[in-house]
Amino acid sequence: MLDLRGTVPPKKRASLSRVDQRAKRMRKLRAAKTAEQRDARLEGNRLRNTESRAAETSEQRSLRLELTRLRMAELRAAETPGQHDARLEDNRLRMVESRATETPEHRDSRLEEQRQKTAESRATETPGQRDARLADNRLRMSESRAAETSEHRDSRLNEQR
Repeated sequence: MLDLRGTVPPKKRASLSRVDQRAKRMRKLRAAKTAEQRDARLEGNRLRNTESRAAETSEQRSLRLELTRLRMAELRAAETPGQHDARLEDNRLRMVESRATETPEHRDSRLEEQRQKTAESRATETPGQRDARLADNRLRMSESRAAETSEHRDSRLNEQR
């Protein structure tokens, strides 16, 4: 498979658990740097990424996104249940922080974008996919209701009134 530059990417390591010496050395170097040096390095990375992405074609962008999706799928498939739970918890905490600081305008924009994505997704789903989605929703709702306390139930019902 070709990468974004049209070249063959380097081979993957045989053992993902083996620590690459070059990566280990870079981690040590980065750990010794000041916060200002770290921020400058990260800002340089952001600028290079922005410039690179501005110059890429739609085909290159699609390829980059597809390679990222595949890489993430591989990483998630290799996760232990503990790593999976930790990743989800980190995501949840980041989302809570993000939502706590967003402006009302940003919230409205985010929700409108989500409504549009949901409508597009549902417009293209097959009857079988729709049935499966609704069955999953019913199961999740049933499990959620079975786990809620009477106080949560009363609160939920009062909010719906």
